[in-house]
Amino acid sequence: MRHALTLCLLLAAPFSASGAAGAPSKKPNIVVILADDLGYGDVQCYNRAKGKIPTPYIDRLASQGMRFTDGHSSSGVCSPSRYTLLTGRYHWRTKLQAGIVGVFGPPLIAPDRMTIASLLRGLGYRTGCIGKWHLGWDWPINGPQRKLLTGPKDDKAVATEEHQKVWREIFSKKIEGGPTARGFDVYFGTDVPNWPPFCFIDNDRTVGIPTEFLPARLFKNNQASMQGPALKDWKLEPILPAIGDRAVDFVKKSAKAGEPFLLYMPLTAPHTPLAVNEAWKGKSGLNAYADFVMETDAVVGRVLEALEKSGVAENTLVIFTSDNGCAPYIGVLDLIRLDPYSRPRLGRLVDGRRRRRHPTLQSRGRSRPNEKPRLRGTETTGRHDGTLRAYYRQWPQHSRRGAEKRCRRASLSAKGRRGKKEEESEGEVMNNTLTDGGHRMTAGMLITLVFLAADPDFTPDQSKLPAPPPKDAIVLLDGKGNHSFLSMAGEKINWPVEDGVLVSTPKGNKNHIVSKLHFRDADIHVEFMLPEKGTGNSGVYIHGNYEVQILNSHGKEKPTQDDAGAVYGFSKPLVNACRKPGEWQVFDIRYRAPRRDESGKIVENGTVTVWFNGKKVQDGATFGEPKSVYHPFRYGTTPYLEKIRDRQKKTMTGPVFLQDHGNPVKFRNVWVRPLDDHAFIYDPDGK
Repeated sequence: MRHALTLCLLLAAPFSASGAAGAPSKKPNIVVILADDLGYGDVQCYNRAKGKIPTPYIDRLASQGMRFTDGHSSSGVCSPSRYTLLTGRYHWRTKLQAGIVGVFGPPLIAPDRMTIASLLRGLGYRTGCIGKWHLGWDWPINGPQRKLLTGPKDDKAVATEEHQKVWREIFSKKIEGGPTARGFDVYFGTDVPNWPPFCFIDNDRTVGIPTEFLPARLFKNNQASMQGPALKDWKLEPILPAIGDRAVDFVKKSAKAGEPFLLYMPLTAPHTPLAVNEAWKGKSGLNAYADFVMETDAVVGRVLEALEKSGVAENTLVIFTSDNGCAPYIGVLDLIRLDPYSRPRLGRLVDGRRRRRHPTLQSRGRSRPNEKPRLRGTETTGRHDGTLRAYYRQWPQHSRRGAEKRCRRASLSAKGRRGKKEEESEGEVMNNTLTDGGHRMTAGMLITLVFLAADPDFTPDQSKLPAPPPKDAIVLLDGKGNHSFLSMAGEKINWPVEDGVLVSTPKGNKNHIVSKLHFRDADIHVEFMLPEKGTGNSGVYIHGNYEVQILNSHGKEKPTQDDAGAVYGFSKPLVNACRKPGEWQVFDIRYRAPRRDESGKIVENGTVTVWFNGKKVQDGATFGEPKSVYHPFRYGTTPYLEKIRDRQKKTMTGPVFLQDHGNPVKFRNVWVRPLDDHAFIYDPDGK
């Protein structure tokens, strides 16, 4: 356990050392590159003496950062590795007890399961998944349609009109349950490159409608492995370059937007199909697999280059890993003849000394106790037990050049614990994050990074009220009654001032006050007091669309979406933190606006985290288009607000409203701290 603690401290140290005490630190970008079927000994920096496949970009990544040489995972195939990396949970807690998610299979990650993507998105990160998903979708397929989704792998496979009709029906619909439903703002890739559907998927829709079966020639020489719907003239070679293009584009756009980002890049390579592009054929002088490893390394290099050119490399944590070694049927024997030190055995890398100490790992394999470990490693489709994983971390200026850390991990026996259902408590999972190896440890690195350091500037001190605003905050209402609000008509407000505080008036839903300040993403601080009588109904309307509810909910055991701290219409509070009427209360809100395209359509949901009287009541809650029929742009709106609404859809900037709902709620000490450069004092005349 000492090594695990050292790992955590290495990740946390750069943050705690940056800046003055209490000063916000810049959030690091995070890039996770997960190679598919890349063997431990296939990378030169892990096989210096014997390795014959040039991997200069991955080697540079290792030399500039930290190289880990002994991490274990309890599964050696695709889906379980991906599940564990993204969720930080043991994969055998799911119903998948062996093998992988099947073709057109359902989601393995439960809808309400936290992932590193949803966690980071709640902290203001832009999150992207680009590559191979292989964790299942809610495909819009009914039982009878399934028989039309497969066929023979020869020239007899012909798509009839019946096939094409069913395929149009299926692939013209949204595909739910994928990456964008599990915390990612954007997705691009192929579900499994050697399986149908043979097309790209962009967010939750296929790019085009498949119309034919894959040609028989593409099932030879370790290309595709399962017949099914394909786009006309679909080729396998462009898949890896397209993933590289999208990853580079995601880095560039995120860097330009000035937002912290998570790029999860589960590569399709060097897994089959061994679709090597012409420029790389024969490059290795070994075989097609080795050529494909070199092409994969070049794609890694493109991402690293994009980070450098975008100016964000120095604030980006890069983690590179692989799910398992290569499949034995793709030419491993050729590589063994050339490199006898890195040879596979029974589908996994086996360390005899480790096996001797852990008899639970001895059920598969025949190595002698003192036998040297095999460095290439392959994949296995057996039950999920133990296998070696390698991964690297690079973070310029935050890790000693060339540093290497040997983290010995003990794979935990799953005996008596397999098959636990999705209702397993999250608490145990989080506590155990760094006690398993391999991908679970990689997920633990990210989760530890996030919780210890990624957002240190948003743990507000709500112990003393009124709370002083930070130096970079814009005060909308001070303790003397001075304010920067207008009425819904853009005129002087008629809320009374009592002892330096503003008091809402009993005029229903048509007398809210609107800040002159407009912003996009921001921290918002509001202090309020509920009246002794009445419901205390009011709220903080962010951008006029999303209400953080104010209500007398004191003493209520099970809060709902109507209670204090709820995001009205979207998310109930995690706990009831409401105080008694007559006491000052406080919201600290971190708001990230939804992102819209040129037409005003939301392309990335917004998120909000809310602290209420010292307790976190919203933790990265997401929201799309507003739901309430009573928000200011729908109910009692004015020409002044209509101008704001139209502009807001284009710029994603807007004001904060304090709600008038027929209860004399008192407000004081309201300020906004913009998190980007999209803040300004609104002038409806454009002066």
